[in-house]
Amino acid sequence: MLRTYHDKWGRRKLAISSISLCVLIFPSAAALRQDVAPSIKASTPAEIAEDAAKVNCKDSTRINSVRELWQKMGAEPSEISVEKSGGTQNLVIRKKASIETAETIVLGAHYDKTIAGCGAIDNWTGIVAISHIFRTVKDMPLTKNLILVAFGNEEQGLLGSRAMIKAIPRDDLQHFCAMINVDSLGMTSPTAVTNLSSKPLSDATLEVARDSGIKAGTIDLPGAGADSLPFIEKNVPAVTIVGLDRQWRQILHTGFDQASRVKMPEVHEGYKLALNLLLKVEKMDCHSFAASRRDR
Repeated sequence: MLRTYHDKWGRRKLAISSISLCVLIFPSAAALRQDVAPSIKASTPAEIAEDAAKVNCKDSTRINSVRELWQKMGAEPSEISVEKSGGTQNLVIRKKASIETAETIVLGAHYDKTIAGCGAIDNWTGIVAISHIFRTVKDMPLTKNLILVAFGNEEQGLLGSRAMIKAIPRDDLQHFCAMINVDSLGMTSPTAVTNLSSKPLSDATLEVARDSGIKAGTIDLPGAGADSLPFIEKNVPAVTIVGLDRQWRQILHTGFDQASRVKMPEVHEGYKLALNLLLKVEKMDCHSFAASRRDR
């Protein structure tokens, strides 16, 4: 998760720039989409915890575990495809909108891990969150196309996300409304990473958190990288949502990244935040964040 380009984390201080202290009751996702309320089935904390605990510690077979999880979430085997580029494999589901449109939202998380540890936080938690979001929205009549993607080889330099964005024709990029990336939940409340996100989209994430009663904020991770970056570099608005506390450098990419370290309620909070952000973006004009650039 959040791989540095020189393969060292260094001793950088984690700067928390803002934290929202909202304590309101989280409304169901139906509150954002009243017209589709009957179709919504939000996942419970217990359901999220069950799947987050079932982390496959073998990097070589994690893509198979993602496929199994997606089928458990209701995806048909024929809906799931593997998109290969060189030695990179992305697992993808493309859900068409209920109307004819080219407008598209990408919801992603990387499934690969480093050699050390199980990659439970980094990034099985992200995979679980986007998988349950898919289950929640799969029967909803969305007005934008949705691409669900489990990226490969993030830890080797964002190879999966770079392969995906490279494969999109230049003229089609204007129709990509937003990319929501979920990476490493479960240490604390979810936050948007300012230096890995388009500012208007990270601002929208905070608005969604306030409206939903979710404790959330923003953090800055100098020198880090995430699968949102290749999209931002091509002017596709993107945000990375994490759930990291001040001890993240002692856990991620180490043998301590185990399921026992995951705070399951915080993973559920990350799921709710990303879900409600998706629902907000889905009903907005596709160009709402078009001018956004990464706030360097």
